[in-house]
Amino acid sequence: MGDFGELDFALVTPDIFSEDTNFVFGMTVEPWKLSVQSIARFVAATADEDLQRASIRHLAKHEFAHMRGLADPEDFDNPQRDAGGTKLYDGHCANTCSLQQVMSVPETFQLIEVLPEDEAGFCVSCVSALISKREE
Repeated sequence: MGDFGELDFALVTPDIFSEDTNFVFGMTVEPWKLSVQSIARFVAATADEDLQRASIRHLAKHEFAHMRGLADPEDFDNPQRDAGGTKLYDGHCANTCSLQQVMSVPETFQLIEVLPEDEAGFCVSCVSALISKREE
């Protein structure tokens, strides 16, 4: 069975940005197994520490899957698509899943409320893809 080696996460408090958006929750460089994740928006949006923690855990799981190699539309049985033609949704799952792309704090709060509790919130398809990536 394959080995992923070490994975590095950096949780930061300032917002982070990309060329395509005014902010991002997390950015992952899969070949380096590196992810930088901002908790700024979650902390600012609510004083509910349980909701903050749940949002941060969701973000970490989402970026973890990208670090494990799930990053292309063909990795998903049901890839998320953006009708506007941007690439912001490429490499994400359209199922109710930790790998669904969210674009705002309220969307994140809504998603974590409906994610399945088993399999870390990943759908069956994404669990299968993660196992497959590990065996490559």
